[in-house]
Amino acid sequence: MFVSSRWETIVFDGDPGVDRTIKRCLRVFYAKGVSRSQVYALHDEAVARFDELGDIGKQPPPGDEDTSTPLFRVALSIFIDFDSRGVLQVPWP
Repeated sequence: MFVSSRWETIVFDGDPGVDRTIKRCLRVFYAKGVSRSQVYALHDEAVARFDELGDIGKQPPPGDEDTSTPLFRVALSIFIDFDSRGVLQVPWP
């Protein structure tokens, strides 16, 4: 069995409590040295940003010939911001 000490966040398209099938939308790993409390704070921030953007119906515009989902584009915009702060592991595995 492989056990990693890295924190990660996975965004799913679908609700496991409601939907029969769910699909992984985005998975990010936090950088080495990011503490549990930092991960929890980042998670809370991400959730608040998802809620805020969902409530106002705002999403990043798709690029030319972009076939990604609105959920993916929102998740990506949030985690690109986190990456700019140096809290994510790059490249993302």
